Amino acid sequence: MKTSVSRNHQLCLEKNMKNSIRSTPIFAAVTALVLSLSATLSVRAQPTIDTTTTLAGSSPIVYGNVLNFTATVNPAPPDGEEVDFYENSVLISTGLLTNGAVDLSITNLPVGLYSFDADYEGDSIYIPSSTTTPFSQTITPAPVTISSGLTVDGVVYGTLTGLDAASLSSNSVVLLGILGQDTNSVYLETNGYTAVFTDTNANPAVPVTVAGLTLSGGDYTNYTLVEPSLTGAITPAMLTYVATPASQSYGSANTSFSGTVTGFVYSDTQASATTGALLFTSATTTSSPVASYAINGSGLSASNYTFVQDAGNAAALTVTTATLTYVATPASQSYGSANTSFAGTVTGFVAGDTQASATTGALLFTSATTVSSPVGSYAIGGSGLSALNYNFVQDAGNAAALTITADTVTIVSGLTANDKVYDGTNSATLTLSNTVVLAGLAGGDAGSVTLSTNNYVATFANSNATSNITVTVTGLTLSGGDYTNYTLTQPVLSADITPAPVTISSGLTVDGVVYGTLTGLDAASLSSNSVVLLGILGQDTNSVYLETNGYTAVFTDTNANPAVPVTVAGLTLSGGDYTNYTLVEPSLTGAITPAMLTYVATPASQSYGSANTSFSGTVTGFVYSDTQASATTGALLFTSATTTSSPVGSYAIDGSGLTASNYTFVQDAGNATALTITINATPINVSFSVLNNQITLSWPADHLGWTLQTNSMDLSNEGDWFAYPGSTTNTSESITIDPTQVNVYFRLVDQ
Repeated sequence: MKTSVSRNHQLCLEKNMKNSIRSTPIFAAVTALVLSLSATLSVRAQPTIDTTTTLAGSSPIVYGNVLNFTATVNPAPPDGEEVDFYENSVLISTGLLTNGAVDLSITNLPVGLYSFDADYEGDSIYIPSSTTTPFSQTITPAPVTISSGLTVDGVVYGTLTGLDAASLSSNSVVLLGILGQDTNSVYLETNGYTAVFTDTNANPAVPVTVAGLTLSGGDYTNYTLVEPSLTGAITPAMLTYVATPASQSYGSANTSFSGTVTGFVYSDTQASATTGALLFTSATTTSSPVASYAINGSGLSASNYTFVQDAGNAAALTVTTATLTYVATPASQSYGSANTSFAGTVTGFVAGDTQASATTGALLFTSATTVSSPVGSYAIGGSGLSALNYNFVQDAGNAAALTITADTVTIVSGLTANDKVYDGTNSATLTLSNTVVLAGLAGGDAGSVTLSTNNYVATFANSNATSNITVTVTGLTLSGGDYTNYTLTQPVLSADITPAPVTISSGLTVDGVVYGTLTGLDAASLSSNSVVLLGILGQDTNSVYLETNGYTAVFTDTNANPAVPVTVAGLTLSGGDYTNYTLVEPSLTGAITPAMLTYVATPASQSYGSANTSFSGTVTGFVYSDTQASATTGALLFTSATTTSSPVGSYAIDGSGLTASNYTFVQDAGNATALTITINATPINVSFSVLNNQITLSWPADHLGWTLQTNSMDLSNEGDWFAYPGSTTNTSESITIDPTQVNVYFRLVDQ
């Protein structure tokens, strides 16, 4: 028997017997158990069968693993016999054989080198035996791994100061592999460790090579620390998409946005550290309302970087209000009119918007003009609407959309077109009175705006003579005051173009009549020959003629007169343009020549030298009911030109003394010889004496008063007889004789 020696470790005894038991783990109490077993052993009879005992196990084993030994006795004794187990000659356990073998399991042997053997105690048949060679058992430190509580401090790509150095952090480190009883006596020691990232690129689990970590505490020698296979996060550095601020109006499609990428570390650049195409986009659409929107960068990827949007990117895009334009419908109103209702539209809606969907309020178009706003162009402004996504402007045309036109002024009275006589033109003239009435003037302008007729032109609708012809007028203007605010309606007047008077210049005469020959007492007849009409315009010369058919002509007096006014009617004009003329009935005169009254002398006779006596006779030729008493004035007288010296012969007795407006007087043919001078039976002695070239004639005193006449030409021609002045006052006359005269005659005449 080997002596039992206590050991300060836990044993677990298993006896492979029918009534096998497993002892509970013990430490200090194991010695008492072994000693107790040893005290009850008894000496048996001498065995007769030799045995051999062998011990088999597994070595090395790691601390904390169960040591499993099997002791085999051969030949196999009966079951239930004991086998003792020793470690370095110290009994550590006893087991009961089953089929010649017994197992021993030992746990929690500290790290070290052990020597185990087994002894069969024998019985009355079987001889005791021991292992011939102890079993050498090595307990190696149990590997301890760090389960948790030790981490590699994450770094950001680009922040490694030693390019690859890492740092560890421990907090409630959990060591895997520490046996329960060692839990509070084995600790991780982090002083003096080294940790190195195996790669400097960003990776959430970059392998980190760790060295220098150790264990400490009471039982740390039973363990060996497995340097952890840690990974550390090299988190990607942050690249920032920085969008260039942009602005676009509501309803506009997104344009091309731009920006940059910032945050590269080391010597990285966008070209060297990223892949892809840099792109800046916005999620806005044409219907995105007015607000600030994000412009986000994208399109790049980088193993060592993550991408974030710059804070400013969230509002880098400003969607501004689109412009709606108030477009006024052009309007016109006359000066002095109150503003009416103006109209217009709103243009510029985008994104499918309409006035109804995108605006609030009531659309209104107004003008600041008043009834006193002068003629000109004025603004019509739109208003009344509001819209979240739009601002409002006035269309450029709104500034002059309202035209205040000159108010219409008409001439009510005071202006007339003058009638005119046909002159072949359509020009007209006007007469302006002092009381022209203008309609349409505003109250304040009534006394200051007047009609100006300077430079007017008035025109007949046609140039032919007729009545009530339309006269159009241009060029009349207004003046004074606010006349520019009015436009004058040129009046449409009417006037007559009266036929031009045509007079008969020549070629039309009244046929002369003799008093008393008028058949209708006063009817006259006319004769025309190459009638000349005065007043016919040149262009009408060959188209207007005198028409004498159907005329009447009446002497206004039936008495004899070389120019008796003749009333003419019924003469007309004919030809193409005759209607433009009116014939002035000619003021003609016709000659009613006096009828002839004849002095009819009663034949008479007297002797030569006798003074004329009283002659007699009658007047014949009265017409109508005329008589000498009714038709003549004066005293009927018949005389003869004969004198007392008239020689014997026949002489006229001429009637005279009467006058008559309707008659002329003629001598009856017989009057020329109605007086016969016969030879005077009582001669008159005329004595004469001649001295040189002078003859002196003397006559009786009873012939004082008679006239001495001389004739050297023709005795029968009374015109050749010349009287000697003064011969009537004496009874003699001395006369110088022209010796060249052949004959000279003298006579005494009682006159």
